[in-house]
Amino acid sequence: MINIELLKTLRKQNKMTQKDVAKKINRSHQAYAFYENGTYEPDTETIKKLAELFKVDINLLFGTNREFNESLNMNTVTIYGRGTGRKVYKVSPKRLKVVQTLLDESDNDDDIDF
Repeated sequence: MINIELLKTLRKQNKMTQKDVAKKINRSHQAYAFYENGTYEPDTETIKKLAELFKVDINLLFGTNREFNESLNMNTVTIYGRGTGRKVYKVSPKRLKVVQTLLDESDNDDDIDF
């Protein structure tokens, strides 16, 4: 069963209304409201869409609040590449320090070789 408290929290963190989410996942406002209050369980395809929308692992939607809170401790690193666009990564605080060290030690952006 999906964790409805996490679902509400994710929606609010993304500054979205129930109508906003419903539209993005191609469901009615009423159907989404039923998901959030636990009246109905979303189907597998809807759960996938919710995970994609909120950019979380699908398993997190079934997890505990503790697991969700731990996931919030992840940092986001955005890398812009020439001709490759933008990539967003979630990294642990330890890995973030590694990235910061690499950037701090480089005299020139072109010196970094990943």
